[in-house]
Amino acid sequence: MTLSQIAARLSIAQYPEGMDRVYETIKEDLKPACDLQVIEKLQKDYDLFGQFYDDVVQTAKTINEDAALNLWVRTAVAYGKQCSLEQLKEIPVPAVQDSKALDYLPVQILIGLIPDSIAQYTKRGFSAGEIQSLLDSYKRSLGIMQRLQGRPGYNTVYFRWQSIFAKACIYETDGMQFELFRLPDSAVYLKNIQSGEIVAVFTEGLFHASAMQMVGSKGYEDDTDAFAVSFEEDAENYYGHRSLTQKADRVKSTFPKSQWTCLAKPGDDCLSIHIPSGADISPATMDRAIASARKILKERFPEHGSAMIYAASWLLDPVLDSFLKESSNILQFAHRFVRYPRKSDGTHAFNLIFQKHYDDYNLLPENSSLERGLKKLYLSGRYIYFYHGIIPE
Repeated sequence: MTLSQIAARLSIAQYPEGMDRVYETIKEDLKPACDLQVIEKLQKDYDLFGQFYDDVVQTAKTINEDAALNLWVRTAVAYGKQCSLEQLKEIPVPAVQDSKALDYLPVQILIGLIPDSIAQYTKRGFSAGEIQSLLDSYKRSLGIMQRLQGRPGYNTVYFRWQSIFAKACIYETDGMQFELFRLPDSAVYLKNIQSGEIVAVFTEGLFHASAMQMVGSKGYEDDTDAFAVSFEEDAENYYGHRSLTQKADRVKSTFPKSQWTCLAKPGDDCLSIHIPSGADISPATMDRAIASARKILKERFPEHGSAMIYAASWLLDPVLDSFLKESSNILQFAHRFVRYPRKSDGTHAFNLIFQKHYDDYNLLPENSSLERGLKKLYLSGRYIYFYHGIIPE
């Protein structure tokens, strides 16, 4: 039995190339993939699985008794121990989840990595309480999936999210989560030497004729008269289409290097901020959280180069300015960032605000000004989109 044959059974068409090499080293060893003693200890020490503990144990036994599933999980765990976070995220989730064992298969892969992540956090100086709070995310994600799809387990989104914890690349402070991250390949940030103005300049992408969103975003699928954005530089100048916050500039600007310096570029280290549902994002709390996150980074992850704050979120969409009060915490949070739009399916607010998807937007709740504004937005045929941005150091 080859790994590709096992993948086919799981309706997986592609998987990381390195997994085949790992598979060749373990395929003759039939030891169980899921260590029931480790699972029991994680539950006893950290209540890691909460109400889902029995499901975890049951699916672990099912996987151990199935040669193909056992080998897939063992291969994924062994590969996950030696690969990077980005490579771990590329391990595919079974496309056909017709059993509880397949729903929990991504969970069982991550369980094999959790003891190492606990050791890493401990080595870096995180307290028992801090580690406990981070580990609570595993059962929290299971609960979210149960609410969203009617049964617990991890889909691709939540497998990738929990992979960040499994690789000890995220920490918490003041109710916020900060991920060790690198700026994506979508924008360069330039700073005016004299005025201090910072602009985001697109490095790639195809924009709708309106310049409001990228082609492929919900409501902007038509590529008629679309225009491509790009970024170049020579000895004297930078050249590119700048973000005007609510849209892309159709005109390619010239930024003389005598007047502009490159503040940040794709691949630079940063801290990606994640806002848990219901978190306090008031200005005072945000000030404390950012200061604390930067202090933790310096003390516990000194090898990580920059403490600029990065976000990719619907919370940064300027459309929120149209129906929220200027004093709202959301707007004050968003206005901290130098922002630009990215391709988006327009549904990001549903998981965190409305807690589920609605086929009929008339049924959306109206319990807050945010919910009322979003409901009106969707009923008018408009959407909320993902924006990226940074807060410089």
